[in-house]
Order: sequence, then C-alpha cells, then structure tokens
Amino acid sequence: MKFADVTPLHLSREWSRLLKSGGHTRRHKTPFIPLEQNLLIKSAAGLPMFLEMSASTGARSGEVLALRWSDLQGKKLTIERSLTQTKQVLECTKTDKPRLVALPRVGPGSAGGPSQPAG
Repeated sequence: MKFADVTPLHLSREWSRLLKSGGHTRRHKTPFIPLEQNLLIKSAAGLPMFLEMSASTGARSGEVLALRWSDLQGKKLTIERSLTQTKQVLECTKTDKPRLVALPRVGPGSAGGPSQPAG
C-alpha cells in the first residue's frame, strides 16, 4: 500500500492489531522433520520433484516454479525471481535480492535425498 493511500482507519486497525498481539506480528512455524518430509514427498502424486526442491533449498513455491537451467551453476543454485499466481509474470524475489543456495548431495545412499522412481 502506498503511503498516500493510508487512511486513519488503516492506522487504527494496525494499531489495534499490534496492541492485541503485544507487538508480535509473526507466528512461530515448526518445520517438518526429515521423516515427515519424506512421507509427504512419497505421498504426493505428481509433485515429488517440486516438493523435494522446495524442501532442499528452502525456496518459496513461486521461486521454485520460476527456476531456469541457467540458475544452476555447478552445485549452486541462484534464486533471483519468483512466479506470481495473480499476475502470472516473473518478479524479483520477496526480498528483492538474489540468493545463492548450495544443493544437497543426492543419489543412492544420501540421507534425505530424493525418492527413487518406482520400478
């Protein structure tokens, strides 16, 4: 919201929210443990690669969907854009800063690696 669009009603609502929450604006989120991640990935029909990439990089869903092969440099991945659902366009990441993510070791025998194809 632009500053010019802020009305006394907006300020009043925000002030009330802050007073009720004691100034806390974020809820504490508990991440999945590796066992839960693997169970979720194995249970998701059609989505395992997407979920594996999200879990291993910590990227948001729009950031994973906007990845390109050119973002991969050796064993490092640069996350610098995000795909938005409402506008269906590529935009900068939430923080407006690209970040470099080291990819985990994957393959047979790696802990927490991707699930193997059924065969």
